Amino acid sequence: MIQIVMKPDYEAGIKERESLYKVLFNGEDVGLRVRGLRAAHAEEKLMEIFRLDLKGKEVDYDLEAYRRNKGAGPKEEPAEAPEEKGASQEDPMLPGME
Repeated sequence: MIQIVMKPDYEAGIKERESLYKVLFNGEDVGLRVRGLRAAHAEEKLMEIFRLDLKGKEVDYDLEAYRRNKGAGPKEEPAEAPEEKGASQEDPMLPGME
């Protein structure tokens, strides 16, 4: 189970009445930020993206191969990188998402 928590990023300041929130996945700051009027509003924005942009998607890929390609796992013979399958650098899709 994933726990998503929004923590205010006080150094970022306010923009159009909205504060910036750090998104923590199971307590880990993964570098994602969301602006919102308050933490619940930022969470609602993130959930809306999950609902709309990921609806009907299926995530199906080899996690260990992905980690090796990204340099997060043990070094072995690299598997085919997502961009070699036709995905561009700008493509927000994870490998295996359709």
